[in-house]
Amino acid sequence: TLTFPQGYFQALPILLQCSLDGTITPAEQTPAQSDYAWDVDPSLTAANAPDTITLEAADDVQGYEAEFCMFKGVTLAGEVAQDGGASPVSIEAPYFARQWTESTVTAGLALPTGLEVMNASLARLYKDTTWANAGTTELASTLRGFSLELMSGNHPKKFGDANKYFSTYGEGKIAAMLDLTLEGNANANAIWDDYRAGTKRTLRLTITGSQIGTGVNHLFRCDLYGLFTEVVTFNGEANGNNLTRALFVARRDKETSGNVIDVQVITNTNAP
Repeated sequence: TLTFPQGYFQALPILLQCSLDGTITPAEQTPAQSDYAWDVDPSLTAANAPDTITLEAADDVQGYEAEFCMFKGVTLAGEVAQDGGASPVSIEAPYFARQWTESTVTAGLALPTGLEVMNASLARLYKDTTWANAGTTELASTLRGFSLELMSGNHPKKFGDANKYFSTYGEGKIAAMLDLTLEGNANANAIWDDYRAGTKRTLRLTITGSQIGTGVNHLFRCDLYGLFTEVVTFNGEANGNNLTRALFVARRDKETSGNVIDVQVITNTNAP
């Protein structure tokens, strides 16, 4: 698993392109401002052809590499700090690759600069009745924390052949879960009602960053259609405030749009 304790927007395109959708073409939003939108809309009926990468790991003694690496999914998680301190968004991406072999580390690599870190205190949550209205109704003064797990279904497939490593890969079910920590208020009570009734909803989670040049802001946006499969009121308390935990599981919108998940990342890179 690749782990980013402090996630940043520029890391997301390669993780998503090597997991959910390998056919993404970034599009600049504002001429000459390098504010590129990566729209991730994985197909539910055809192969998504995820890209692969080669991972390198080394110290001052030896280098190694693992080829044909792709990610099983991506998890973003964050808690809104109540003391005004840092609220990092962590990123985890479990992967598989063919094999680790001794190698010479690629020369001339430079540490990344100008990274735009993700801040959980700038996360916003929306809940709407239809996919077409995603992002219309914000649940203000409600979101305390989140863990969003996007699962690509990618998996290695091994057959009897001349190699010890896997022969190819398969694409399984694309799925997503959003685990929420909420303020125990009217919005949380309405989610409890949705859970009890089994009512399907569209959720949108956004995390914004600073402006890119004179263009648009860094952005992570995820839309999910599905239903709440578990809601626990009085799940905890913080400074005398009751908290609710709600687990939302994506399900395909068979009634109208046919969608289940849509992700967009806007950042200042057009190469994964």
